[in-house]
Amino acid sequence: MNPEPLVSVVIPAYNRAATIGATLDSITCQEGWPFEIVVVDDGSTDGTASVARRHAPAARVIEQPNQRRSAARNNGARLAGGEFLYFFDSDDLMEPGAIRRLAACLTAHPDAAIAYGPVLRFVDDAAAAEPRRPFFADGGDLLQTQVETPFLIPIMTLVRREWFERVGGFSRRLDCTEDYHFFLAVAARGGRFQCAGSVPVARYREYAAPRMPGSRHAHGILMALEMIAEEFGDRLPRSLRLGRRIARERAGYARHLLREGRRLEAWRTWLPTLAHARPHRCSEIAVFLASLGMSADVAERRLSGLKRRLRAGVAKAGGGR
Repeated sequence: MNPEPLVSVVIPAYNRAATIGATLDSITCQEGWPFEIVVVDDGSTDGTASVARRHAPAARVIEQPNQRRSAARNNGARLAGGEFLYFFDSDDLMEPGAIRRLAACLTAHPDAAIAYGPVLRFVDDAAAAEPRRPFFADGGDLLQTQVETPFLIPIMTLVRREWFERVGGFSRRLDCTEDYHFFLAVAARGGRFQCAGSVPVARYREYAAPRMPGSRHAHGILMALEMIAEEFGDRLPRSLRLGRRIARERAGYARHLLREGRRLEAWRTWLPTLAHARPHRCSEIAVFLASLGMSADVAERRLSGLKRRLRAGVAKAGGGR
């Protein structure tokens, strides 16, 4: 019998026929640790499931009506047999030895809920990938870090199944920030995180053109934080200052709405945040007031130009002393 816990690589996929082949090729060549692959085709119409079966004949490929990414991940985890769960996206690439390194780390640290490693990022050419920032190698309690500077994404993490089940999986209330909420929920329940080292475990694909409006992602971050506040309330440490963070994200969401021309909605979202201290509040007030007479883009450009001129003036005055 093999003493190493089985790793289940769960891949949600929707219309990824163009990329899932390369993703699976990077996974099937993994060595040094037992693993299985579970692909959940979430209602694709482009032959994603056929490509997956061709590139990973031993994988379990499940086809389901479209239910979105959280449901696909949760369903895949439910049908998987591994003690460790690796949620991998269908357009990214796994680095050689990633499963072995992450699983060995999680095995060596039985008190850890999640093991993680750094990832590289690329747009078109995977060979030209560069480190994705930010990254924090100091694990342990990452609740404060994740609230202030979210950096964890599923492809860099290996999750102990008991913690996945304790949290209840990925929330279906969220569409594009369900992973952020998941990691916050693990940390809020006392889950510990262990860094597996400095060697990258995956290559994360970014896209030259945005795939969704900025307001949608900003609203998702805001919702995730508000859900954590609802779920844990007074159990969270006061030092977390979650209310201030929520106000900051709400103001950021309002700024996106303003840029997208949704002015009335932006003002209704932004005004309640004035009661909270916030960095750059003066510039934010200036942009919102200026937006009454011009577009947000023009207001932001003019404010940015004014800041540059002020900095240049200060630097010139300092140099003349």
